[in-house]
Amino acid sequence: MAVRDAFGLTFSGATDAGFSSYSQAVRELQCFIGDPVGSVDRAIAEDPGFVMAHVFKGYLFGLATEREATAVARTCHEAALPLAATTREQAHV
Repeated sequence: MAVRDAFGLTFSGATDAGFSSYSQAVRELQCFIGDPVGSVDRAIAEDPGFVMAHVFKGYLFGLATEREATAVARTCHEAALPLAATTREQAHV
């Protein structure tokens, strides 16, 4: 069964557990609280094929100002490329 968010969007490769960690990471970034990287890392550990978790982690590191963060963002992009994804998700990759 596909995991969907409150807007009805499908999240490829996600389970309820992985999506819960992903949602927590998104909330943490939106509210500038907690550890969104730690939360999205949990989502990826729970669901390695969860494409938007890799994309979100890449976005987090893409927003960083440290040069080393670019390498992490690139690794996230490379991890997301071969994963099954919807057209919407592919646009993020």
